[in-house]
Amino acid sequence: MAAAAVFAVSGWICSFPTRTLPGYSPRMSGPRSPPGPEPRFSAGDEAFEKLFLSHPWERTRLGPMERWPRRLLGYVTMILKWPTPAIIFWGPDQLQLYNAGYAEIMGPRHPEYLGRTYAECWPDTYPTIHPWMQRVLRDEVLEVVNAPITLTRHGFEEEAYFTFSFSPLRDDSGEIAGILQPVVEKTAEVLAQRRVATLRELAAEAVSPDRVAEVLDRNAFDIPFSLFYLGTEADHELVLVSQSGLASAPSGVPAAVQRTFASNTGRVVDVEEILGPLGGAFAQTASRKAALLPVRRIAGEAPRGIIVLGASPRLPFDDAYRAFFEVAAGEISAGLAAGQEQMMRANAERERQNLYDFFMQTPAPLCIVLGPEHRFALANRSYVEFVGREVVGKTVSEAFGPETTTAFLPLLDRVYATGEPFVGKEVPVRLSSDQEALVNMSYVPLRSSGGATKGILVFAYDITAEVKARKQSESLAKELQSAVRARDEFLGIASHELKTPLTSLLLQIQMLQRGLAAVDPEKLVKQANRLRRLVDDMLDISRINAGKLALQKAEADLSALVNDVLDRFEPQLVSDGSRIIRRLATGLIGNWDAYRLEQVLTNLMTNALKYAPGKPVTVTTRRHDAHAVIAVADEGSGVALEDRYRIFQQFERATSANEVSGLGLGLYISKQIVEAHRGSIHVEASQAGGAEFVVELPLS
Repeated sequence: MAAAAVFAVSGWICSFPTRTLPGYSPRMSGPRSPPGPEPRFSAGDEAFEKLFLSHPWERTRLGPMERWPRRLLGYVTMILKWPTPAIIFWGPDQLQLYNAGYAEIMGPRHPEYLGRTYAECWPDTYPTIHPWMQRVLRDEVLEVVNAPITLTRHGFEEEAYFTFSFSPLRDDSGEIAGILQPVVEKTAEVLAQRRVATLRELAAEAVSPDRVAEVLDRNAFDIPFSLFYLGTEADHELVLVSQSGLASAPSGVPAAVQRTFASNTGRVVDVEEILGPLGGAFAQTASRKAALLPVRRIAGEAPRGIIVLGASPRLPFDDAYRAFFEVAAGEISAGLAAGQEQMMRANAERERQNLYDFFMQTPAPLCIVLGPEHRFALANRSYVEFVGREVVGKTVSEAFGPETTTAFLPLLDRVYATGEPFVGKEVPVRLSSDQEALVNMSYVPLRSSGGATKGILVFAYDITAEVKARKQSESLAKELQSAVRARDEFLGIASHELKTPLTSLLLQIQMLQRGLAAVDPEKLVKQANRLRRLVDDMLDISRINAGKLALQKAEADLSALVNDVLDRFEPQLVSDGSRIIRRLATGLIGNWDAYRLEQVLTNLMTNALKYAPGKPVTVTTRRHDAHAVIAVADEGSGVALEDRYRIFQQFERATSANEVSGLGLGLYISKQIVEAHRGSIHVEASQAGGAEFVVELPLS
């Protein structure tokens, strides 16, 4: 049985029938037989019958009713009682005889065209229908399903659909003399199918505002135009997001739309309240009514927007039409929510993928460990390359040996237990017995939605190379500072050392000019030679720094060369109360630069005279494997162990400039000359307690 169901939808009260499924009853435990059909009896329309019988038939081609064929009277009596529309076309001119139901289809043509020809009543369709009628008059039956017919039964041109047939009717002689056209209105079914198709499209997938406009535009018969407004997230101001059926949209948001959004209640308004006076760009709609419906997922929820649906001017705006708009608004809201959720999921997935890609492609080592056992869930390639092994799926204890876990497991346990991050700088990490690195690292707790620690993000950055570079830079900076200090000291010493012989020379010259003293050539030569040596040393430094210290090698006897230099120094040593002890081997022949080796020996002898005045100097030459050795030993205070490397650098001295004169370049120049010969020079303690400088030169 049909039951009346009442639903409140967006502020409207809609009543429509529902049906119980055949064979099932919510009040019964077992199946039952479906209910039988309910008959519909019709006694005809008395008012129409009265009008029909009183019609002036004598003025028509049929003549008075008493002259009609008996079969025609029977046909007419039959259709007048039918509950559905029916019409008879009789005779060669197809004179029209119809019942009360068909009178509605006739609209304003009734009753003027009762008894008149089809051609007079329907001149527009006659060219199409007349050939059909001719075939029916030749004893064929014609059926037309869901034919669109425009009616004016409600005071306007209405869109309607009918299924009808044309069947031949015979007169009293048995000849075909007319056509019977029973008509069944299918408007409700056609509209329902059309509207269900629209709702199905709206519900088929997640929709966007543009997709809504596309679907609604495909059903312009029910929805001549639409306007879709959504509230902005920031201030909930309405914004037009899509439209259909209009050449242009209204400027601004219509006040009726604003009121509907504020009241959250659907309403029907005259279309002028939305589009303004009908004309211009909006004349194409021809709508007279528009439904304004809140877009929301459930009743009572704050609206997300407003959908404006124009109603067709060719359909009555009845409860079914209202219900269709309501359901469409609901589907739009649901589809929009699904679309936004789908978009959010897609965005979330895209962000997750972007985060994963960033994680995996980051050049710094990254990994994630989960649970109290610290099991690797994720590790990027940088981390795997840093630790030198695959770790995903393993615990920290399974992936590393005790040399690593002993230091870091307690830190991981503490971060997991307390939820407090750990940051370490220049932490030494021993990944194996032969691999050690310095890293900046951090352990960041990862929390579940409930706030509990579920894992740890591990970040490690290998700074071994940076630390080495920094330390090297610091060392170079210290060396530079030392070099600057040595340079400044050198400049002070050099100015003093250069002034000393110059002052002596100037004094001798001035005395000579004044005739105050006789010239002492030896003193002049001594001071000049001292000045020359200072200048030569500085020139050699320039050559060495420029890489232009050239050697002029020739075959020479090393002991003979040493003996010549000692002969030149012996007078000076004797005058100072010193003596030279010579221990020179024979046969030390090599390919050397004699001048440069004399310079080395001169520097060593000068140092011996400075640091051990009045004491003997022992000079030795000997063969040692494939090398010739020169050793100069004095009996002075010696050189401290920590200074034995330093004194061979530029501007370095064993003592301060106040104690012993000199530029601090002699040993540095000597070292460069010896190394240019592919030899070596060093200092060690002599047997007499002083210093012994040892030079080794290759014989070949």
